[in-house]
Amino acid sequence: MDFPSIPLPSSSRGWPLVGIYVWLRQTLETGRRIAPPRVNESVTRHHLVVGAGGLFGQAIVARLREIGSSTLTVSGLTWTNDDAVRDGLKRGIDQLLSQADRDHWSVHWCAGNATIRSDDRESHHETLLLRHLLDVLQATATQEQLRRGSLTFASSAGGVYAESPNPPFDERSQPRPNSPYGRAKLVSEALLIEWCESFGVHLTIGRIASLYGSNQDLSKPQGLLSHLVRAALLREPLTLFVPMSTTRNYISANDAAAVLLAHDEERSSKVRIVNICASENTSIASLLHTCELIVRRRVPIRQTINNASAGETRDLRIATLYGDLSNRLARTPLHVGLHRLLVQAARTVAEDSRA
Repeated sequence: MDFPSIPLPSSSRGWPLVGIYVWLRQTLETGRRIAPPRVNESVTRHHLVVGAGGLFGQAIVARLREIGSSTLTVSGLTWTNDDAVRDGLKRGIDQLLSQADRDHWSVHWCAGNATIRSDDRESHHETLLLRHLLDVLQATATQEQLRRGSLTFASSAGGVYAESPNPPFDERSQPRPNSPYGRAKLVSEALLIEWCESFGVHLTIGRIASLYGSNQDLSKPQGLLSHLVRAALLREPLTLFVPMSTTRNYISANDAAAVLLAHDEERSSKVRIVNICASENTSIASLLHTCELIVRRRVPIRQTINNASAGETRDLRIATLYGDLSNRLARTPLHVGLHRLLVQAARTVAEDSRA
């Protein structure tokens, strides 16, 4: 069944109508009864996205603007320059609270340059900056403003569950990181939980699976899907440091953003820790096979197993107890996401060749 396209509203006041439209469309398309969206036109919320220039931050901003939310950003900062970052965070919080006044507000922390291979200093640097953000909020906001606020934090499922037993890992699994990066994520989570419980601020911690998207930073030693499609297009060997049986959960940045913001919107509990993941987990062998089917040729692979890769977790299957919400919003099949990455990468390669 075909549906006419409708323009999205430019303000949050028009969004409930769009939500009802989307609900009707999903119900008719799937043939299943889907719970209608909750409509609350009396609540206006203002958002500040920290790290808006990264893959996940861009997806959060895009989702918020898609639904017509008032959105501010902190981006374009050199995260190694602490003074500049602190000034940027202070300006962002001042502007957010000024705009929100007596309305609700949310701060979304999507920042950080650390990866699973970062050392202690680089990994814990993000926690120090996060602590500064909380100090600024505590010093700037009134108690009444704090009670109307919420925070979301982009944590890492792969980082915190790296050595947890009995996959797949859901929210009941005991975190057991095996890297400074994973341990720093848990320290940040604990810091946020203690602070938010002290001041009555709602908190959603999203332990996010392996993100992918067209805005992936290829200079980072992560983002297997983006590197895979680039190797497929350029016919250059992709170096793998783990066995082909290594299993991960891959979710598009746009889907992950939609899920995290939906949890933030619910606010059914003061603190919520949720795994943000796709419904399926995939081995590298299966991922490679899917890519080769799309491009219709073999992708050159160079496999190197060394001491550095010996600590890599082989089975990182991720699941969630909030499956209904996740399945409703994280609906991009992996082969569709791969195809989109290939199209975007092909455009980039073509532009680079003309430059």
